Amino acid sequence: MDGRVKQIEHLIEEKKVEVEQLEATLEHIQQQCSHHFSGDELMRRCLMCNKVEVLYY
Repeated sequence: MDGRVKQIEHLIEEKKVEVEQLEATLEHIQQQCSHHFSGDELMRRCLMCNKVEVLYY
C-alpha cells in the first residue's frame, strides 16, 4: 500500500505542475486578446477568451 500512496502523491504533483502551466498559458492568451466584452453592471466576460472582469463588489 505504501508504494501506491507514493505513486498517487507523485501523480498529484505532476497534475499540479500541469495545471500551473495551463493557467500560465491561459493568462498569456487572455493578455494578448483584443477583448469583446458582454455582461451587465456586475461583471462582464470576453466573448473571445472568456476573461471575466468584476465591475462591482
